[in-house]
Amino acid sequence: GSNISLSSEAFDFENLNTTEMTSFLRPYNYNIHVVVFYRRFYDWVYSIYNQQSKVRAKAGQSFKTFPLWLDKKMEVARSKYTAALRDRFKDVPGVFKVSVVNMHQGATKSNSAASFFCEHVDGAEHACDEARSIEMEKYNLSEDLDWLSLRAKIPSYHSINLSSEDDRWKKVEEKYHNIENPPRRCLDDEWRKSLLDFSIKSEMALTPRRWYKSRKGLEDLNADYEDKVNTKLCSIDISAMLQSSEWQEFLTELEMSHEEEHRDVGEGEQQDQHDIVQGSETPLLEGSSSEWSSDLDEDTIIANMNKSKTFVMHVGPHKTASSSLQDL
Repeated sequence: GSNISLSSEAFDFENLNTTEMTSFLRPYNYNIHVVVFYRRFYDWVYSIYNQQSKVRAKAGQSFKTFPLWLDKKMEVARSKYTAALRDRFKDVPGVFKVSVVNMHQGATKSNSAASFFCEHVDGAEHACDEARSIEMEKYNLSEDLDWLSLRAKIPSYHSINLSSEDDRWKKVEEKYHNIENPPRRCLDDEWRKSLLDFSIKSEMALTPRRWYKSRKGLEDLNADYEDKVNTKLCSIDISAMLQSSEWQEFLTELEMSHEEEHRDVGEGEQQDQHDIVQGSETPLLEGSSSEWSSDLDEDTIIANMNKSKTFVMHVGPHKTASSSLQDL
């Protein structure tokens, strides 16, 4: 007869049969409470882009700049966003409530897990206390895609040979972090307006009037967007930067200094270098499984089934601190 909470980002898939999914709970008299997190659209959609692009980069694959990616993926992103999830679940049989948690408000801004367990899950006092007592870890952090792109593209624009473990990358990275006014690819005027308009419309649809009319609401959204649309939401034009005389000269100097260092070692001297990797096989942990059986009699089981219970479903969407919540 216990309440149950379940969290999964997989619930944000558009082709999910929500009616069939909830049908498994209705015979057990569960009231289904759906919880969906709200993150401002322009910030959320860039996080989705960053996540997908860094996976491609680490696999040695190319990835689009944010403006080009958005042009292809905007409609798919909207179908997985908070507003779409709320609308998808609100009329599902068995769902009596859909709550939207504002990640920009109060304690939720720093601890979304505490907000979920303390405010939306009945009888979860222990999980609530646990969430409040620990500092939540951040998962799947954004990475500097411009830096990843630079590392990948150097071989296409210069003859310098840099292995992945080359010490000269430190000098390249130092140069990269000290560049001033690099060429950028940003959203055009039409996309800037479209992204802002949709973000404003979403905030007004998903938060109470007292919130979006406050200084922390639309006023803060506009200021934050104005800052990020010229920085975070832009991509450095790495190709143009690498073709500049400044970077060509820098890489050539780096290449020549490396060759001179090797000549100084002395002609004919050979040094064999061996990487000795010592390891021991780690035995697999042997797990044990045990069958569970209930000591309750049949009448008690039926009585529990007839009691009204709450099944709280956290349905994402992706990139709204779901991993931190599930870590508890």
